[in-house]
Amino acid sequence: MKTKSLNWFHLLTRRGSLIFPWLEKASVVEPRLQEFTGLSIEDIATYIVEKGEISIFLEVNNYREITRALKKTLIKNPAFLKKMIQKLDARLRDFERFSTQKSNLQKLKNKDLAALCLSYTRHYTSIGFFYVVYYGIEPILRKEVEEWLKRKVPPEKVLEYYNILTFPSKPPYLAEEEQALLAIVRKIVSQEKVKEYFVDNKTKIIFKNLPLLYPNLNKVISNHFKKYYWVPVERDTPKWKKEDIIERIKFRIKHPPRTREISLSEELVKKRNQYEKKLKIPLNVLKSIRELRGLLSAVDLMKRTYAISHVFLSDLFEAIAPRLEFKKEYCYLLTPLEIVDLLKAGKKADKEIITRRKKGCLVIQTNPRNPLSVGLIEGEQAKQIAKRFFTQRIKIPKGIN
Repeated sequence: MKTKSLNWFHLLTRRGSLIFPWLEKASVVEPRLQEFTGLSIEDIATYIVEKGEISIFLEVNNYREITRALKKTLIKNPAFLKKMIQKLDARLRDFERFSTQKSNLQKLKNKDLAALCLSYTRHYTSIGFFYVVYYGIEPILRKEVEEWLKRKVPPEKVLEYYNILTFPSKPPYLAEEEQALLAIVRKIVSQEKVKEYFVDNKTKIIFKNLPLLYPNLNKVISNHFKKYYWVPVERDTPKWKKEDIIERIKFRIKHPPRTREISLSEELVKKRNQYEKKLKIPLNVLKSIRELRGLLSAVDLMKRTYAISHVFLSDLFEAIAPRLEFKKEYCYLLTPLEIVDLLKAGKKADKEIITRRKKGCLVIQTNPRNPLSVGLIEGEQAKQIAKRFFTQRIKIPKGIN
């Protein structure tokens, strides 16, 4: 579908002037939507990189068409969303396996680093469609559930009931990590001598002496670190070190949480089940509620996978940057094909390109059938185009359809 006049709304803005890996989503949305909905729509998403941030815009008319098509698909095929999430889950787990592979990247040849760069991009683009599908389906399901709740509970209670009813059975990974950390804290606090050691000593001293003084506890903390080192990673932010885990344990010993914080997820699931029985929810609304839980769980799994994958990407760029003779963070401002071509040719990167892109750029989809085909407009020209076409930065319309 071609539109003569495009109207865009501002979906979100995130910190970090990163073209790689964000740009893949701009080039992958159309073919992935076609795969799952049968739609063939161009001009869906545009990305603006400016002043240390990246903003994502969706085209209003095309977004409406996506939501209409998804609504028809949900009616025609009730199992659609469940199957889509299952397919997404398989791709995410495959991506995580790829991102946790053990190899000495520093010793690899240029052609091998280039191959990993392409493989990473293909994994990333295989799941990038889901956010647009999520923003298309979530308002449809949300509207149905909220409309029903308005007839059952006081107006001021609708949001509370909605949030509790749609809370997933599995806690988000941030809550899961926090609960695991608190279990370690409780173990330490139960032993006065160990507690005093953590309170009285600095983190670097504990890190150095813990294996000798308390080997079993050291093993528990090391296992926690190995399992959750990726949690704070958001594109270019660093992963945790073991010392960070020790520092957080020290903080929690001095500032223990309220009792209810320790098992908040369990409490919410218990309350959710009570609400289900109390409200006597009809099957069609209950189905939508469960689908919303599935969507939220899928988004959380995506965030987890992205965090783990960004650790791998950081390590990959750590190996690539010296070959291109510039800083690691500059790799994020190149496209995958630019990096591959430079590695294969054994050439240095053009630092003038980086300077222009740091000032601002637009990511343009050039071939919707090729996930790696992306065009860029840089510098002042990008700013002028952004100013002309994105003057109305409205928030996402609630329940747009």
